[in-house]
Parts: sequence; C-alpha cells; structure tokens
Amino acid sequence: MKKLYLDFNIINYLKDNSLDGVQDIINTFDEYTIVFSPAHIEEIAVSEKRMNQSKEIINQELDFLYKLAKTYALRPITREECIIYDETPFDCYERVIKDYNRNDLAELTDKSIIEQVHYFPIFKPKYMNNVEPEDVLLPIIYRELIIMELVNNGLIDQKDFEQALRWTFNDIKDRFYIYEAYVNASANLIEKIGFFRERIKQYRSRLHDVSHIIYAGYCDIFITNDNKLFMKTKAIFSLLNIETKVEYLNDLRQRRIEK
Repeated sequence: MKKLYLDFNIINYLKDNSLDGVQDIINTFDEYTIVFSPAHIEEIAVSEKRMNQSKEIINQELDFLYKLAKTYALRPITREECIIYDETPFDCYERVIKDYNRNDLAELTDKSIIEQVHYFPIFKPKYMNNVEPEDVLLPIIYRELIIMELVNNGLIDQKDFEQALRWTFNDIKDRFYIYEAYVNASANLIEKIGFFRERIKQYRSRLHDVSHIIYAGYCDIFITNDNKLFMKTKAIFSLLNIETKVEYLNDLRQRRIEK
C-alpha cells in the first residue's frame, strides 16, 4: 500500500473547500491511501481541551477525517512498532482525550525550548534560512549532539554511540521509541541553530508539527502548506535518509497552473 500523509492544514482546506484546486490536486494521488495518525487527532483534541470547542464541531472534524482516511490509522502498537492499524478517528480520539493530561508537560517543555532558543540563539534565521534544507544538519557535530541526547536520556548506551552516528531510518524504523526521540532531538536542534525558527507563541503548533514529521516518515508522500514545516521536514528526512517525498502545496498548485 502506498501511503499519503496530509498535514492538518491540507485536511482543513479539503473540509472547508477554502483553497481552490486542492481537491483536484489530491485527486491526482488516487493510487495512494490517505492515512491519519495520533498527530491529526491531537490537533482536533486541542480545540476541545484548550479552546472549549463544542462537541458538535469536534464530531464534524472526526467525521470528515473518517471520510478521508477511513480506518487507516498509522500508530504505534508497541514501544517498537508503528503500523497501519484498523481504527476509526473516533476511537483514536477517545484514547487521546483520555490521556490528554500528558500533553500538559509536553507543551510546557516545548514552550521552554522555544523560549530558550530565542533568548540564547546559536545562529540567526536571517543566515540559516538561506541554507539548503539537505545541508542544514550535515555537520557531524549536529549528529553527535543528537545521539548524545539519546544517550543522556537513557535510550541508548554510550558504547553504541559510534554506530548510532551512522543510523538511517531503516536502522531505527522498527524501534519507534528511538526514531521518535531522534526526530524530536533533531527538531529541537533545528530550532537552536535558527533554521526557520518558530515564534514563541507557536510552541503548541510546533509540538504537533514534530509529531507529523515523525509519522510522515512511515509514508510515501507528505503534503503540507506550511513552509517552515516543509523545510524542517526535508532537513530531518535528509539526515536520516528517509525516502518520503515531501511536497509543498503551493508548489503543487503552481505546477498544475503551468501545465
């Protein structure tokens, strides 16, 4: 099965019919199966938990996601394994809401990270944003910092450090907890070095963005209309040699116009 992963902004365009041509573009990927992940569900849940959105609106969001992705849920079923699981968005939502208090700490942590990189930046976005995304994490020191974070968090042993420096996605895709931590560490480093750095008030959106990067790595195509997410995803996927094709919606629209 060829899997298509859509950023939540694309799903909203489709639901609201708020941007011309989006449905036609998605229709060109008819040989792909659209999947959803807990990251999509968390973006819906946040509107209930943080913004007091009505249950009626929540159900409309979940219903549209079901029409779009059916029961093709991309989710970890163990600490190690992330697979396509037969589950509706409604079932996933109940599980996410039940454990939503875990997001409190995650949001505080992410806010702290973004505040720190704004107050104590390594480089300025004015410089870093001119670097090609495939080159952003190329220096070996960055890979070393990422692996050291995994060691410090007790996820791998110091003796595995040298081997971990050569990891690609294929080496860790079946160890989801390692892959997830690797992407998180990479995303944090990207903020520190100033590559398309997020504004402080965007910390919650960034939390969801990183989750989308994680799950998109298990798919064949990822489409977003968020330029910052597009560039960061390309940087992290290049670092791990992830073969997922990352598409920017505006580029797809422009290519369609030029045909």
